[in-house]
Amino acid sequence: MAVDEGQYSGSSAWLRSDAASEAPRSVPKSTRDNAGGHRKQKASKQRPKTMAEMADKHQLYMQAVQNPRKEVRNLDSIYRTLSARYLNHAEHQKDDDPLFYQRRGAMTLREDFCGTAVLCAEWVRARSVPDRRAYGVDIDAEVIDYAWKHVLYSSDSDNDSRARVICGDVMDVHARDTAPGSSDIMWIPRVDVIAAFNFSVCYFHQRNDLVRYLQHSLANLNDFGLFFCDIFGGSEITQPLVSRVRDLGSFKYLFRQHNYDLCTNTVQISLGFKMKDGS
Repeated sequence: MAVDEGQYSGSSAWLRSDAASEAPRSVPKSTRDNAGGHRKQKASKQRPKTMAEMADKHQLYMQAVQNPRKEVRNLDSIYRTLSARYLNHAEHQKDDDPLFYQRRGAMTLREDFCGTAVLCAEWVRARSVPDRRAYGVDIDAEVIDYAWKHVLYSSDSDNDSRARVICGDVMDVHARDTAPGSSDIMWIPRVDVIAAFNFSVCYFHQRNDLVRYLQHSLANLNDFGLFFCDIFGGSEITQPLVSRVRDLGSFKYLFRQHNYDLCTNTVQISLGFKMKDGS
């Protein structure tokens, strides 16, 4: 989160007394020392921190951008609808899945580009289906560490045994029967749902890379598994300098669209937050 801090500058002026022509008077050493110490003490005082400096950027992002409860409801609803409409579970029962007749909802989730893994945390929440499992994957070690400490293992969470996050490239995650021979492989079981939200698939700027990722995701889904993603596009992305502000009470969420490149069909986006104190 980039925060622009105002820079303050002031002009100083020398004040000349009527007795400026008089010879300087001597000042006792102790007085000079005390005055110098006072100036040093005053200069050493730090300015108060701004609200932006004290804010948790991950919390701001989760409040402004993400709605995991709604997303989980949507995932479950779509999965159940498609299962009931298109799948004949009786004909596709598997010996290694004794609950195959009973379950019509998804049980396992992989959240690619998971960030703070709030979707994983919501997926395995105790008040939902108790047997659910979730796996989050992100290449950013700092945000994965945050997910462990502040999202999955918070004081009001019992997600420690049913949710897991992994720091690594989503292309290095495999089910055991789909993995090539490599020492860099990370093992995650096949899942019912793979979710890549917040326009994460837009990280792939080359068509070949995107196709490889989609094929890789398909290979790591269970039978009747579904892949979910959201797409950013439309005619509005060609408009320069688009700016939107959403007031969330304690802060404002700023969305800015800066540059659109017609040759590569790419756009530069920045997200920011404006606090009540102006920071």
